[in-house]
Amino acid sequence: MRTKLRGKATLLFVTLGLLLAVPAVALADNVVNDVAVDTNGDKIVTVQAGDTTGASVGYQIIALPAPVDGQNGCNASVSSPAKVTFTGLPSGVTTTPSDLTFTACGVKQSVTFKAGAATTAGDYPIGVNVADSGTGTYNTTPATFTLRVTQPADTTGPAITITTPPDNATYLVNEEVLADYACSDPSGVETCAGPVADGAAINTGSVESKSFTVNAEDTLGNPSTLTHNYTVRRYDFAGFSSPVDNPTVLNTAKAGQAIPLKWRLTDNGSPVTDLAGVTVTAVTRNCTTGVEGTDAIEQYAAGSSGLQNLGDGYYQFNWKSPTSFANSCKTLTVNGIGVQQQAYFQFKK
Repeated sequence: MRTKLRGKATLLFVTLGLLLAVPAVALADNVVNDVAVDTNGDKIVTVQAGDTTGASVGYQIIALPAPVDGQNGCNASVSSPAKVTFTGLPSGVTTTPSDLTFTACGVKQSVTFKAGAATTAGDYPIGVNVADSGTGTYNTTPATFTLRVTQPADTTGPAITITTPPDNATYLVNEEVLADYACSDPSGVETCAGPVADGAAINTGSVESKSFTVNAEDTLGNPSTLTHNYTVRRYDFAGFSSPVDNPTVLNTAKAGQAIPLKWRLTDNGSPVTDLAGVTVTAVTRNCTTGVEGTDAIEQYAAGSSGLQNLGDGYYQFNWKSPTSFANSCKTLTVNGIGVQQQAYFQFKK
């Protein structure tokens, strides 16, 4: 940048209306210029990681000690564009605009610093370098200021991972299942506790639906919780056999027809041959959302067939679906086999 000067040319970084001079750099042939950074008086520009707004700093070239020729505070002219570059910017920090140039003395411009969400918090010394396309001797010592990167305030609790039991798992009664869960938080984890310690056996002592909840809190007092549900059953039930499909399939049937429910039960691999009886209930189900009602009604076998023991652990129950189920959906549940086994049906006329 070639200049005609009567005084000392100065590059200013201005924000919040304050001004603070810092070390000198060269702008053009044998001309040494001051760089001033206004950052609340302490030469610090603060940006928050992940903040899309960033922190803006204004800058301009002026000439001192006094304006002349009505040049807006300038007593110099610019003959070639000058470029400002920064050294020491941490990973993830960008400037907008990225190409900082000025072509006229006294014209105010601004630059915005933004830090990515992954930028490490800390104080970074930043060098301010100025160069133009002219020839001459330049001061190689840049002006400096501090770019302070902060992290957003932590207002969320720890992240919780429950590996065992997985959500909606099914286990046999008294089966040994070891809990596996963990908690993490950038601020540090103060507590992370489930019904049993990580690595200890979960409760499979009774046949019923159960839940496993982990509660956690970070060192700042932010809480979090996560619950997985699981079912404990008495026998190993592989699901219904054809023609009935298991969840999440929606079976289609004609209201009033008899539907054969077939299954096999085993106990540690051995067939269960002494099942005495079962009950079957149906509850209203929304055909689109799957939301179930509370109107569970006991269902009956067609004729006098009832529960049929076919041997080797195989059973059949011929369900007589009511004609009143036409144009509706139902969730059918078989009870009394050590697990509540369900099937979904849509009935037509």
